[in-house]
Amino acid sequence: LQIRLTDNKYALKVSFVREMISLGEMPVTPVPNLPSQIVGVINLRGSIVPLLDLRDVLGLTTMSEEIQSLLDMFDAREQDHVNWINELKASVEEGHEFKLTTDPHKCAFGKWYDELMSDKVKHLAFTQGDIVMEHLLRELDQPHQTIHGIAERVADLGSEGKQEQALSLIENVKDTHLKSMVEIFAKMKEVVPRQRKQLAIVVEVDEQLIGLRVDAVDVVLNLKQDDIQPVESLGAISSAVIGACRPDDSETVLILDISTIVDLSGLPRL
Repeated sequence: LQIRLTDNKYALKVSFVREMISLGEMPVTPVPNLPSQIVGVINLRGSIVPLLDLRDVLGLTTMSEEIQSLLDMFDAREQDHVNWINELKASVEEGHEFKLTTDPHKCAFGKWYDELMSDKVKHLAFTQGDIVMEHLLRELDQPHQTIHGIAERVADLGSEGKQEQALSLIENVKDTHLKSMVEIFAKMKEVVPRQRKQLAIVVEVDEQLIGLRVDAVDVVLNLKQDDIQPVESLGAISSAVIGACRPDDSETVLILDISTIVDLSGLPRL
């Protein structure tokens, strides 16, 4: 069974899998004094099932860390453009050269945006296939381009001695396009935590049901032994990885050993 964690693909032996459930509506009860990899327990039709964070077990960025990182990034890129507009205004009022980048593809946000829009894997990992996030992401492009696009016109107006017109142009863009960009970032910050509702794969190990929290489930792979590369060829990697494959010569899928995952989590065996 092929699954996704961050922008990586993994596979679990399907014979261990009992079912898949959405955690969006499933309450997770924390249990004190357990390792961080054990998120808590869920009540599955009367059975108490421990829930492991598979990201944490494998040493990946946890979902809460990823969400906070995105929110912090949105705040930083928003502030970058507030500062950019303020510096452009100051350059006109004080008569000094504007030294920040005027190319929308060279600011920190522009570099991130261009990479995200050109890399299908990173794009999907970010949007999670959510049409609202996809729409918001594309909406950012026009105001961002417009903000950077006024720098040359402002410089021309300044050189012509038309400071009032230059300042008026800056204020207009600040009140429209920058405001629009800030509003889109605010909407994205609302969507990110809501859209990243993970799934749980319920597996059975030694007659014990265990939930594995994952980002997404992709497909069932039909693999032969010859399709699997030995773990020695993969370099330094988690001990839970026992091999790798490239279905149809696509991206590498790392194959996980469920028993090792349980051992790494620190979950007591029944």
